[in-house]
Amino acid sequence: MIQPNCTLLHSISVVGPNEVFFSIGHWVTAVYFILALHVIPVWLIGSLLLHRLAKFSPLAWLISVPQLLMFLTSVGILLPSLGKYVEVLIEIVLCMGLIKFLQFSQALCGGKDGLVRCCADRDILLPLGSPPMVCLLPLKKPPVTKYSLSCIMLGPAVLLGIKVVILVVDISYFMMDYEPSGNFLAVDNIHNLASFPIGLGAIYCLNIYLFIINDCLPGNSKRFLGLVLLVEFILFDCQRLFFVFLTGFIFFLVQVFHESPLCISRYRHAYMCPSFPQSGLGCSFSQERHQGIPGHISGCSLPQDLCRAK
Repeated sequence: MIQPNCTLLHSISVVGPNEVFFSIGHWVTAVYFILALHVIPVWLIGSLLLHRLAKFSPLAWLISVPQLLMFLTSVGILLPSLGKYVEVLIEIVLCMGLIKFLQFSQALCGGKDGLVRCCADRDILLPLGSPPMVCLLPLKKPPVTKYSLSCIMLGPAVLLGIKVVILVVDISYFMMDYEPSGNFLAVDNIHNLASFPIGLGAIYCLNIYLFIINDCLPGNSKRFLGLVLLVEFILFDCQRLFFVFLTGFIFFLVQVFHESPLCISRYRHAYMCPSFPQSGLGCSFSQERHQGIPGHISGCSLPQDLCRAK
C-alpha cells in the first residue's frame, strides 16, 4: 500500500493567501472581495472624522476603534497562521475602547466629582444586581461614591492587563520555540484560563457603570457607545470559546495529522470575522471540514479518505 507523503505538511510556518486559495479555491476570492467592501468605507469615514478633530482625545480613540478592528481582522484573514495573536490584539483594542468610553462619558458629566453629584441629585444608587450577578438583586443598593466609581473603573483596566499578559506569553512561547501541550486545562494555558473570571468581573463592572451613566445622560445618544463596545467584546469572546470547542471536537474525530497548524489556521480563517460566517460564507468550511487537507499544498500527496472521520 502506498503511504501518503506528508513530510512537508508540518514545515509550513506561515499560512497566507496562496495556501488558503489551494485549500478552498475561489471561496477565498469572495471573502477578500467582501472584506474590501468593509475595510474601504470604514477607513475613509474614520479618517475623515479623525481629521476634523482638533486633538487626540478619548473621542478620537473611540472613532479609531472600527478602523483598528477592521485592520486586525484583515490581517487575520490574509494570514490565518497569525490568528492567535490577532485575536488577542482585537480584544486589547476593545478593552482600550471601553476604558476610553469611561473617560469620555465621565467628561460629559463633569468628571468623577460631577458624576457623583449627578447621582446624588437624581437619587441614583449603585445597581449591584447588574448582569451577570443578578443574584444580588435583593441586596440594598448603596449610594454612588468616588471610591465605588474607582472600583468599577478598575475592572476594565485589569481586563486590559490580563489580555496584554496573554499576548506577551504567546509571543514568548513563539520566541522560545515552545510548543504548548494543547490541553485547555494545562499549566501552560493558565494565562488563558485566568482571563475568564477576570472577564466576567469586568463585564459586571461595566454593566453597573452603564446603568449609572444611562440615568445620568438621558437623551444623549453617546451613552450607547459603551454598550456597543461591550456587546462586541462579549460576542467576540464567545466566538473564541466556540472556536476552541469546535476545533477540539473535530480533532477528536479525525486522524492525528489533521491537528496540524495548517488545519487550525484554516478553521481560524473561517471564524476570524464574526460577520462572515453569519453572512453564509462559512458554509464552504462546513462542507469541506471532513475532506482533509488537499494534496496541492507543498507537494503533499494526502488521500482524502485518510482524513475523514473515524
